Amino acid sequence: MEAYYLYSFFMVYDKIIMDGEIMKIEYSCGAVVYTVINGKRKYVIISNMKGIYGFPKGHMEKDETEKQTALREIKEEIDLDVNMIDGFRATETIKKGEQRIKYVTYFIASYNDQKIKPKEGEISSIKLMSYDEAIKLFQFDSRKEVLRQAEDFLNNSFIKNKGVEKANEIRFK
Repeated sequence: MEAYYLYSFFMVYDKIIMDGEIMKIEYSCGAVVYTVINGKRKYVIISNMKGIYGFPKGHMEKDETEKQTALREIKEEIDLDVNMIDGFRATETIKKGEQRIKYVTYFIASYNDQKIKPKEGEISSIKLMSYDEAIKLFQFDSRKEVLRQAEDFLNNSFIKNKGVEKANEIRFK
């Protein structure tokens, strides 16, 4: 398999030759964004103009890191300034037709006391939902898996690493 990198003015992508066919590979980044309301975690779930539910994300631009892309896209799509939480990274692989693959890297981010505003023409709705509500809403298993991993991280790994006092602060802010 032969691979080479291409940079458009705005977007970073690769092309690989697989079985004699050229495949375009796109890279996007975003985050599973949450807040805590009345002691309960609520996830920010967006719907694009086609009615597909997911998390805020978008294409990497030249010279951006994955986290920079995620922060920029969250600000652009839902107008939030978030706090990235270290230690979590999940990747969703989306096959888009016969000649395109998209890799989406997700982080976890939190926010407090901000109003969410959808980007016109790109985001049709935004919902704050519990884990159980969001899992039922997602149309794609890959998205459900990203949320499962984030929920597990927040409930287990993250809390164990931060200690009981920090865990309570995060859960019940």
